[in-house]
Amino acid sequence: MIKEERLKKLIEVAQSQLGKPYQYGAYAIKDLSENPSGFDCSSFVQFCFKKIGFDDFPRSSIDEAAYKGEEILSISEAQPGDLIFFEGTRGHYNYNLFNGRKIYIGHVAIYLGEGKVIHAIDRDRATGVVINKLEETPDYPNWPNNVVLIKRYF
Repeated sequence: MIKEERLKKLIEVAQSQLGKPYQYGAYAIKDLSENPSGFDCSSFVQFCFKKIGFDDFPRSSIDEAAYKGEEILSISEAQPGDLIFFEGTRGHYNYNLFNGRKIYIGHVAIYLGEGKVIHAIDRDRATGVVINKLEETPDYPNWPNNVVLIKRYF
């Protein structure tokens, strides 16, 4: 699958899950024919990427952040399909994965372009798989300061 087809499919898969409920600690999805009943942020990303052929895509947000790919240095350079990793109130770290850099991951979202993300979230009034503008992402009101990493995988 070429990059443009893969990107289109990623967005289609992600949007097909809109409205699915948030489920903290949702299990790793083994059978891609399954129609999961809910997601947490990292299982949502894993599901979407597995559906487009990333069979070894990790389950946890910290491992997703360390997964092969290109680090994007600025939100202004982000493109649809990039993953945006936020620092958050709950999160994980493993400094060995980032050459000693202190990367603390609390949340992950798929960038849709035009300042919007799609993600599974359970904060404030938003719950489940939703689309938000970055500046309106619940619990991340100062999003430029809370984005800790942006990664491109294709």
